[in-house]
Amino acid sequence: LLQAQDPQGQHPHGMPRCLSDIAFSLGKLRLTDQVVMDILRCVAEIAKYCADQFTPNDMASIVWGFASLSERNEPMMSVIAAEVVNKIADFDQRQLSNTAWAFAMCGLWNEQLVSAIVGGCLSKMS
Repeated sequence: LLQAQDPQGQHPHGMPRCLSDIAFSLGKLRLTDQVVMDILRCVAEIAKYCADQFTPNDMASIVWGFASLSERNEPMMSVIAAEVVNKIADFDQRQLSNTAWAFAMCGLWNEQLVSAIVGGCLSKMS
């Protein structure tokens, strides 16, 4: 995963985009073998340390990918949840719904996250 960066250390879309694309793609494929689970654990470990760089699309995609594979990585999901709360105003309707679905599927709701997502949804409706 770390080799996704170019020699100067900068991937064109950044590490968060790479991580979210990997998780989303694996979720779409619905593969659950040991290699895939090992890859997801690596993605989660790296994501915890660069979550502040994630865009709303990155956040929605990474949590959707994990939830699609029933992979409940609480440490990563908690870090992403905090970022969702901080950046909720930047989420579009699809990102809000995918994020809500993913956290619900993983059973990782908390009051602050729910409040932020509901507020984000309401602001998009007005």
